[in-house]
Amino acid sequence: MKYVLLSLLFLFPICSLAQEGALTGGSEDAQKESSAVDKESIADSEKKHDWWTLVGIIATIFIIGVILLIVRIVKRREKERTLILNALATEIGLEFLPAQDDELLAKMQVFSLFNKGRSREMKNVMKTKTDNVKMTLFEYAYTTGGGEHSRRVSQTIVAFEHDSLSLPKFTLSPEGLFNKIGAAIGFQDIDFDEHSEFSKSFVLKGEDEPAIRHFFDRDKLEFFTQRKESYIETAHSFFIYTRGGRKKPEQIRAFLKEGYSVYTALGGQSLK
Repeated sequence: MKYVLLSLLFLFPICSLAQEGALTGGSEDAQKESSAVDKESIADSEKKHDWWTLVGIIATIFIIGVILLIVRIVKRREKERTLILNALATEIGLEFLPAQDDELLAKMQVFSLFNKGRSREMKNVMKTKTDNVKMTLFEYAYTTGGGEHSRRVSQTIVAFEHDSLSLPKFTLSPEGLFNKIGAAIGFQDIDFDEHSEFSKSFVLKGEDEPAIRHFFDRDKLEFFTQRKESYIETAHSFFIYTRGGRKKPEQIRAFLKEGYSVYTALGGQSLK
């Protein structure tokens, strides 16, 4: 029994060494060969990693360059647009402000449109030089949503203020799918049975519904039905109007004329 134990003690380390040799290749030459292959594999892996890193750097530089180029082009076009609108305002006989009119923007806070979103900006302001009838045309933009779902909304807006206007406070806006769902679950939308086309085209809201219904006679309902996508907010002798987003410089005259037609349709007296 003693010799068996001694034999086992002697054979155990030998078996262990044999197993280690089998795992490492069994010989020094095999180990060297394996080590060389591993080094080669690591070198190839490092080369591939360096290559993809270089590709990533080049792609990043390219994307940044494209973005900077787009920003530069946009800024140049906006500058050219401001110069064109300045010349147009002078030709029409309006005062022009390229940047934001803080006093006007503060006054616009009575309208819900100017409390939407963030990063609000007013620019390219054209306005009458007399205090008799205040007409102002300007560009207004704001951002809604966030991240990849953010959206920049830009509009050309015309505002009129005159003592001849006596308007109930209301908001008129185009009716979309969500508005239809809202009306179905009880949100306000003043409809007119006698003019279904107007009611299908617009959402009309306001605190004094009887006064609003009385104000929107047949002529006004027909007038706005012919101008779908109109957006209006009123505050007694003051209102804003927009339709169809931001206008091109060559569309400004027609939009001013359209705004004036809205002014007269709402009961405003001649500007002359």
